[in-house]
Amino acid sequence: MEQINRKRKNRVKWTIDAEKLLLLHWADSIDELRSAKKNFHIFARLEKEFSKRQMNYSAAEIKEKVHNFTNRYKLEKNAVGMTGGSPSSWIHYKEVEEILSGNKAVNFKELMQESIGNIKMKFLFALLFIILF
Repeated sequence: MEQINRKRKNRVKWTIDAEKLLLLHWADSIDELRSAKKNFHIFARLEKEFSKRQMNYSAAEIKEKVHNFTNRYKLEKNAVGMTGGSPSSWIHYKEVEEILSGNKAVNFKELMQESIGNIKMKFLFALLFIILF
């Protein structure tokens, strides 16, 4: 078999200060990020903000870090469990939770409650229809 040589991309090291700055800007931009289908321009703007502070991260690296934070949050939330078991030891858990708390894709409890609420409403409308007609 022929061996394929792939160049592996060097992992970008993020400092704690850079991560905190990202969380701050992510929180400020969350509504804009959620509303835009194509949002790379937002990450490009964040790249400029980082550059002003001598932190050199590309827009693609910033986007990837946001993606990684989101995935890590989902894993941590799943580990903590719906009952709130033992708290997460991840230092950014609370901040990311605050940022994503309105996002139904990661807010499982709200999503479940909404689904149950929709089922109840459909049942009530059907029952009302039967009673009235």
